[in-house]
Amino acid sequence: MGLQKIGRAIQRDWKTVRTILGRAETQKMIADYREFLKGQALSEALEIQTDGFKWVKETMAKREAKEFDSVTRGMSNLERIYASASGENAKVQVAQINVPSGDVHGEVLDLLKALMPPKA
Repeated sequence: MGLQKIGRAIQRDWKTVRTILGRAETQKMIADYREFLKGQALSEALEIQTDGFKWVKETMAKREAKEFDSVTRGMSNLERIYASASGENAKVQVAQINVPSGDVHGEVLDLLKALMPPKA
């Protein structure tokens, strides 16, 4: 958000906003607030991730490809959010794996276990 927009919101001119934002105590307050939000985001993401993996298992049991694809895409997006909130902000790459037709439930389960971090 620009200084002028902030100034209009708090009814001050942009120079005053720049001065306030330049103060060490303001910078510390902003950093503390970001850390607080980061903790909240990571906590929420962990809860959602736990439910998401349950949902992945359910869709695997149903053997519905479209639902499985949607759920795993959502989990991938959640990982991006999680990485961003934790400060890692690493690019997440997903490899496409072509598997032969037939019963691959065990192979998929092994793959998911390998990709999931162990519970703490």
